[in-house]
Order: sequence, then structure tokens, then C-alpha cells
Amino acid sequence: MPHRIVIASTPHEAYTKAQQRYGIHFRVLSARQIALEGTDETICELLVDVPQPSPSDEVRDIFIQRGIDGAWLDTTVGSDETILHDKEKLTAYLLSSIYENIHESQELEDQKIMMFVGPTGVGKTTNIAKLASRYAREFEQKVVLLNLDRLKKGAKEQLALHANDLNLTHIAIESIGDFVRVLREVEEYDRVLIDSAGFSPFDIEQMMSNIEYILASHQQKMHITLVLSALSKEEDLEDIYQNFSFLDLDALLISKFDETRHIGNVINFLIRHNTTPLSYISIGQTIPNDILCECKRYILDKFVGTL
Repeated sequence: MPHRIVIASTPHEAYTKAQQRYGIHFRVLSARQIALEGTDETICELLVDVPQPSPSDEVRDIFIQRGIDGAWLDTTVGSDETILHDKEKLTAYLLSSIYENIHESQELEDQKIMMFVGPTGVGKTTNIAKLASRYAREFEQKVVLLNLDRLKKGAKEQLALHANDLNLTHIAIESIGDFVRVLREVEEYDRVLIDSAGFSPFDIEQMMSNIEYILASHQQKMHITLVLSALSKEEDLEDIYQNFSFLDLDALLISKFDETRHIGNVINFLIRHNTTPLSYISIGQTIPNDILCECKRYILDKFVGTL
């Protein structure tokens, strides 16, 4: 095991510096105070013993630095000696495990009525426009856009503008009775895409409003997609999911992948909630190009690019 010297102003600072450099696996062999010649000042010198990391420790540290949950790594790797001592094999095994543990749904070709829910600012309206364009142009389907958002200023106008650009029908919903009536009137459409109001996941009153609309459509199957942002902290993703999960979510759409290089938070979240499939990811603002349904390959490629 190699020996290393760490110097700082005080013993505490020297020990902290050693921890920052070598983690928790070093051992202090000796410590001494050294007087600086010509001054009244002293410095602390630590001699530490630093064990060489094993290949598995090196790979684990890299994945943890990229945001992957350490407990999941330890459970996944286990004690398989055939990969523990080979960095390349272990890295490939972990990447394969990430890929296999993210549940990706197929293109949603058979979902007629689709409601998109989620907090404010995650890009629901823009991504609905992307999907509307995709369904109308690539699948040659008849698409109508419904807007339930009576809270956000300009929300109706934004979706109406997208509908106009795409030459699609747009209907602003003013009440639950209005919603039930419109659902009957749009039965001839192949796709009904519904933009709901964005709000805090802790706003119970607005949550209940969404439930009322969903219950009002009980005679028709509604596919509910939770829209999340890749920029959110892992704890926030978890809170949002838990607070929207009572809506009996069918799928996830995660936006803003183009705005971050750090996606360990998203990977941890998707692995933990792999019973709810990931249907689409958004990688920019361009309509309709910047939305993908081959999610896992993109996520893995993006993650590998940071290793």
C-alpha cells in the first residue's frame, strides 16, 4: 500500500483534505507539527497509508460520481467473481443492468384519449404539440387538442397556436360538463390529447380538480401520462411521482434531457419505478422532431458519454 503525505494548517484540515483525496479507506500512520522557519506559525503533516482500489471499487466510484445509487450498484453486482476483477466486464454488466431495469413502452398507437399531467414548467404543452404532429403526420391520424388549463396565463393561447400551426382542431374546456360533452363530440377522432393545468404536486385542491375530470370520463378509457423534467432532483422526482400516483398513471414522459449532462437522478428514479413505463423523452423544443420513443437507448448513450 502506498504512503502519501498530506499537509495543511491544522490537524483537522489535514485529515479533511485526506478524506477528500482518498475517501474513507486511508489509515493515518503518523502526524506531526512542523514549525515554519522565521515565523511563529506551524503546519500539520500527516503520513497516510492509502490502499489500492480494486477494479470493482474503481467502477463503483465512477458510477456513484455520475449519480447512480450505491445501494443499487452493490445489490446488482453482488459477489460474482467473474466480473468483479475486470473493469471492462463490470462496466458492461452494469450498463446492461441499467438498460434492462428501465421499462420502456412501445409507441402508443392504440391509445385514443390521452391526458398529460404534471407540475408547472415541465413542458406539457410543447410536448403535446410534438406528439400531435407526430400522430397527424407520421401516422396520418385525425387529432384534436383539448385544453383544461384555466390557471396558467396564456395556456389556452399557446396550445391554440400550436394547433393552428399544425392545422389541427383545438377546444378550450371551461367546465366538467363541457368536458363530458366534448368527449362525446370528438369520438370520430383517432387521438384526443388533453393538456391539464400545471400545479404544485402538493396543491390538494388542484389535484382534486384533475380527479373530477378523470372521473367524468369514466365511460371512456383515458391513458394518463405524468410529465417530469430531467432537471429535477431525484428527491423531487420521487415526491412528484408519489403525489400524482393516485391518478393510476399509465406512462411517463420525461422532458429537458437536452438541458443537462447529469442523468443519474433520472436513471435511479426509472429503475425504482419500472412498473410505470417510460413512453417518450423530450430532447429539445423543436416540433415535432425533439421527442423520442426509443428512450432507453438514448438514456444509456447519454450516460455512457459521461463515463
